[in-house]
Amino acid sequence: MTWMKYNNHVVYATVASTYREALLAGFPPEAITCHQIPDSYAFGSLTAFSKPAVRVTPIDWNLNAGTGYGFTRYGLWYKAKHNVLQGANSSGFDMMTIGEYHALVPDANETYNQLKYLQNYGVNAIHCMWWPESHDKGYNAAFRKALERLISNDSPRTNFTGGVGQIRAVRSGEKKFDVVSIGTQPRNTGLIKSINEDGTWEGTVYVVPFHSHVEITPIAENKNIRLGTKEIKFGPIEELDSGQQIEILFAAKSRSKTADISFRVFHKGIEMPDQRVTMHVNSSGKYYRYIFRVQTNLKEISVGISSGEFGKRNWKEQNILIKNLNIVLHTEKTAKIKKGVFEGKRHQGGITFDLL
Repeated sequence: MTWMKYNNHVVYATVASTYREALLAGFPPEAITCHQIPDSYAFGSLTAFSKPAVRVTPIDWNLNAGTGYGFTRYGLWYKAKHNVLQGANSSGFDMMTIGEYHALVPDANETYNQLKYLQNYGVNAIHCMWWPESHDKGYNAAFRKALERLISNDSPRTNFTGGVGQIRAVRSGEKKFDVVSIGTQPRNTGLIKSINEDGTWEGTVYVVPFHSHVEITPIAENKNIRLGTKEIKFGPIEELDSGQQIEILFAAKSRSKTADISFRVFHKGIEMPDQRVTMHVNSSGKYYRYIFRVQTNLKEISVGISSGEFGKRNWKEQNILIKNLNIVLHTEKTAKIKKGVFEGKRHQGGITFDLL
């Protein structure tokens, strides 16, 4: 249990903060990958992705990080119904890196077949490992032959292509480029990138906004409520995990010129103080949006909505009308090894964008 908590609160936090620094430095999200070696998933049992994991692995978390995806994997496993590549590709990933790789079989044909499987299902780079002479049983010769065959075929990866959508011109100081969306066919997740006049990659923009399909589950629909002397709670919403978020949309107006609405989040009935949010409301009224994003497994979440600012004299003392309150749960349909979900659901049909 201590090791699991260490992973959740130290390892993942370190990976997340490193991702954040890379994003702030301007690296495209899709180009940021993390090399994962979680327990037996790298080496050991070939059935590692066919049964639930004992603990939450980095794989479960990284599929929802919004960045690229990387892993290490040895052995011949491409025929397995569920494997590390199938899990990620079914979750919408088409630009993966394998940090360490070797098929470890003396059969050049089977080694080649797995290389083609990697190419066809979203891998764009592999770090080939040369097996030491003391343990080599014809593995290296088979690997070399398979690689030479793959190179000689020189077939393109078509994962991101399949139709050009919008093209928008951008001028930023002395820089001029076009932003284009590609991958508009049903099988594509969609890519937005910036290009030069001759069509080459310019580099300022490169992002895949959606990997997996986002499923929407209504929690409350079109409710009209008046906030006054009570805090109204919604929930509990059970077994939340990374890749999920609660969205609250509503219109609000107060009887006085200025007022406040407080949001509080509770886990198993205990408030999470860091999640308190206060929104200012006026007598004219306007639309509001509140989002609670989940980063790790949470057993039971409730959201409380009240008038006034929590802890202040005006808490639960103001008169506020809320109309068209809608609460929905967003769920990224990714593989979840810990929960025994071995196949995700891809976003399909590409994307559209606006320039602001």
